[in-house]
Amino acid sequence: MQKADKASSDSLYTIFDQVSDAVFVIDQDGLCVYQNHKSVLFPTKHLDRLIRLCRQQACYDKSPQIDLDNWKISISYLPDHMVLVCKNKANQLEQIRAMQQDFMVQLADNIPAQQAALRALRNHVDWRWMAICSLDHETKQFVFDLGFDGDLLNTPLFAPTKAAQEFSACSGLKHIANLQEIFADPQPFLDKGMGYLIGISIKNHAGKCVGYAMIGHHSEPEDAWEVGILLEVIAALYSPYFEANNAREEAEKAQQESLTDSVTGLGNRRACERFINDCLEEQHRERTSEAVQSMFDPHAMRNSVIMLSDFDGFKRLNDTMGHAEGDRALTLLGHCLREHKLPGNRIFRLGGDEFVQVFPRAGNLEAGDLRHWTTKIEQILQEAGFKDLGISIGVVHFFEGDGTYASLMALADARMYHDKKMRSLYLA
Repeated sequence: MQKADKASSDSLYTIFDQVSDAVFVIDQDGLCVYQNHKSVLFPTKHLDRLIRLCRQQACYDKSPQIDLDNWKISISYLPDHMVLVCKNKANQLEQIRAMQQDFMVQLADNIPAQQAALRALRNHVDWRWMAICSLDHETKQFVFDLGFDGDLLNTPLFAPTKAAQEFSACSGLKHIANLQEIFADPQPFLDKGMGYLIGISIKNHAGKCVGYAMIGHHSEPEDAWEVGILLEVIAALYSPYFEANNAREEAEKAQQESLTDSVTGLGNRRACERFINDCLEEQHRERTSEAVQSMFDPHAMRNSVIMLSDFDGFKRLNDTMGHAEGDRALTLLGHCLREHKLPGNRIFRLGGDEFVQVFPRAGNLEAGDLRHWTTKIEQILQEAGFKDLGISIGVVHFFEGDGTYASLMALADARMYHDKKMRSLYLA
């Protein structure tokens, strides 16, 4: 090896000694000519096998990756050597758990869900740009509601931008080195210095794409694979909250209706929104004037509970027994819900077979308590002749939302559909 080459190698090895991943340098004969301090963590029994695999799959135009036990190995082929960088995926799991906890703590501190998701991601990823976008399906645009540019949280991060014609926003996780693949006009992003992007769709419970999460950097960093996994996790955590926009649209329509449901005599959607908003205003007053006391008081307004419920099998009942029997089932459910009395308890019918029950200042009331109660209601329904009806529920505490009616209802709706899916799998 020439002196210049050796000096260059020694410089690289000094850098490798400082990194947190195991690094091996393999020569043309398959011999390990260098390994850094962290390489002692890599199982010795796997090294010979790893070298054989890398030499068999040698492709000097690419940098492939191999999964081996709990390790992710990135391979770089040089003219005379191979460089193997081995990352322990167990560390990734710890990072995911920490980010999930970060997100939930911020929600409990009443930080809006979109901001909480981005801050949790920012706390664990050192990339310059990150955003959660709305999707305008009519204009095929990304609408950058909120995002980070470095440490600055901007609204909006960029102007609304049309997607490239061939780009599908409903695709899974994508690593994009050519921004023309995602944006019809990538120039505003290129002018800012962005050269590499990872993106993933945000979907509602029905599988419809309602948003897009993306994270960008000047060029492809070494941690692109790990960052992609973290982006997937934060998108999954945030997706129930993203449906708040749909909930707001439904609430606006409800303003045109009266406060009483004609079938059951219960309050309707408009009345439900009004009541929950009144409770949220009281929660805000407590948080600002009695912050410490309300945090530890089990009967503070932040511990109020919402239960969203609907019938399983209701459409089949209407189709086979007629709408009169369907109305009788709805009325009976409303009557049964009234029997579960707590101070200030209110019940509303949103429409169709969806009901909302609100328990202000509910103390230690949990989802398990309400599931036990709805199981008793199912027995009453069976005794009344509705043998094929069940009840799915979604339960949410006020402190889990971002302080708005829309966020609470979106989260309760997502949990209800999850409960419905789990019950259908169990019955099957």
